[in-house]
Amino acid sequence: MRILVVDDDKLTQLAVKASLENSVLRGASNVPNEVTLAGSVQEAIHCLAQHRFDIAFIDIRMGPRPQGNTAGIELLEIIRAEQPMLVPIMMTSVDDPKTIEKCLRGGAADYIFKPFNHDSVHLLMLKAQAFHSLSRQTQTLRIQAGRRAASQTGTSARYAQAASCRSCLFRLRPPKSPARAREKTGETTSE
Repeated sequence: MRILVVDDDKLTQLAVKASLENSVLRGASNVPNEVTLAGSVQEAIHCLAQHRFDIAFIDIRMGPRPQGNTAGIELLEIIRAEQPMLVPIMMTSVDDPKTIEKCLRGGAADYIFKPFNHDSVHLLMLKAQAFHSLSRQTQTLRIQAGRRAASQTGTSARYAQAASCRSCLFRLRPPKSPARAREKTGETTSE
């Protein structure tokens, strides 16, 4: 899996990277995770422009620490617009229910409190992988359903065109007059 870790704290970046690259925590997967680190929203945007990611761990508060700094939420909005299949997981050291709710309503799949341990990161990784897999399956089914609907609509349109042509032909064909009908049957009329 290709994973982006966005945090302005280098120690947090390295801790998350170590957890994600740990072969024991990866479990059955023999394929190593490809982890990219970004120290700011601008770096993350640059990384997002260069690569498609499956999962992102995003710090909610980055940069200068004034009260209410939520650069990670702004990045979340960009990610949802640019890479909607990416599974974002928010990281925070502040237990603020309103901020967490805002993240979840904004499209975050989950969140984790700092400091965290390898097991917590591993559990979130498993959930994110499952979420990513379901999102991909849903996208595939929507595409297939759209194709089916388009082909059925096309079929319905062809039937409608054929019916329209038949009705045009019936209108162009001269109607049978009573005299022509009698001629065919051999009947005569006395007038």
